[in-house]
Amino acid sequence: MKKTVLLIIPLLFLFVSCEDKQEKDCAGVEGGNAIYDECGVCNGNGVDLDNDNVCDDEDDCVGSYDECGVCNGNGILSDCIVGTWMLDSL
Repeated sequence: MKKTVLLIIPLLFLFVSCEDKQEKDCAGVEGGNAIYDECGVCNGNGVDLDNDNVCDDEDDCVGSYDECGVCNGNGILSDCIVGTWMLDSL
């Protein structure tokens, strides 16, 4: 009887101490559903439409710069503002 009790106690302890631990989300909540947004903010609502790894709310240009340095410009060099390189060539 004593041996049976000694065997049951460790098994009971093992059964009681084993919980179903779930993974923690990015906010540290076990079993939570918080995720990182496109900008790497936990549970944020950031967007990076142009996929340049800069959040659009912090991005100077959502899109791309053309050859004139204009955000989402038409890229026609003749439409660029006259710069010093053009003045020097006159």
